[in-house]
This record gives sequence, C-alpha cells and structure tokens, in this order.
Amino acid sequence: LATPSSSATPAACVGVDAVGLLDYLAQFCYQASADGAKWQPDCVWPELELCVVGKEETRGHTKYVVQGMLRPASSPALAWKVRRRLTSLRNGLHDPV
Repeated sequence: LATPSSSATPAACVGVDAVGLLDYLAQFCYQASADGAKWQPDCVWPELELCVVGKEETRGHTKYVVQGMLRPASSPALAWKVRRRLTSLRNGLHDPV
C-alpha cells in the first residue's frame, strides 16, 4: 500500500468520493466532518447475546452448547445454537477480546 501524502483527502485515500464515504460511515453510526469526527448520540447499536445453555459429553470431550442472538437495529433478529469445546471458545472468543 502506498502512503498518502499529507495533502490527500480521506476520500482520495480510499478511492471513493467524499459523499460516498460519508454515506458509508453513516451506516455504522459514525458521522465524519471536515474538522474531525464524532459519534452520533442517537444511534441504535446492534445487540449481541451469547449464553451457555448446557454441555454434552461426546467421545470423552465436553462440548458446551452456546446459544447466540444478534439483534440488528433495522433487521430481524438472527438466532443460532452451536456446540464448542472450551479450547475453541477460549481461542476464538475470550483471548481476542
């Protein structure tokens, strides 16, 4: 990647027009302006819920049953249930956070 010059505008850095960039950022409740950026206070953020609802023994291994739900602000909720070993939960969820 080339480093943009100090005179380059943010739109020039990503290859989109300024209006397109502002519209794109607005989807994520981020309001950009020429003098900086700020978070919009009236934005509704998606809600993520994860619950361990049980455990199962499979071939000598304990698998935890994790139930998840994602509630986006403008879409129907998405729900799922998975079975994962503790190592997988630790490596994929706990450690990165």
